[in-house]
Amino acid sequence: MRLWKREVSRSAVRSVVSEATAVVEGEVADRYAPYERIPAWTPVNALAHSDRRRLVVLIHGRAAGHPGSWCAAVGGLAELMLDSIGDDDAQLRRLQREALVPLELGLLDRSVPAPRTPSRLAALVSDTIEEYRIHHRG
Repeated sequence: MRLWKREVSRSAVRSVVSEATAVVEGEVADRYAPYERIPAWTPVNALAHSDRRRLVVLIHGRAAGHPGSWCAAVGGLAELMLDSIGDDDAQLRRLQREALVPLELGLLDRSVPAPRTPSRLAALVSDTIEEYRIHHRG
């Protein structure tokens, strides 16, 4: 394949496609070993791109982790998301598209300061969800 006037190997193309797929499916954090420090945007990626089924998995994963862990924070936030939108999958997609994807992008481009602890992540995302809910009431 030619890309930007140079040859790119098939394996490089597969690697890029695999990474892009992980981003849009909310599975970037799954690519890191449990002991690795993950970029601050990856927990938000899971929330911003997961469907209802995966959010439920994240909620159940919280029980397996330490109460103050990143896993527990993400699981609690997944539960907050589902509690906020009820059974409406269109509302879930709207919350993700209008609130969580912009937050994820802000963390990626560093216009939003990265939370350094699970509790700060929880506060940041909770505030974002609450702002969305206030804006969309009525």
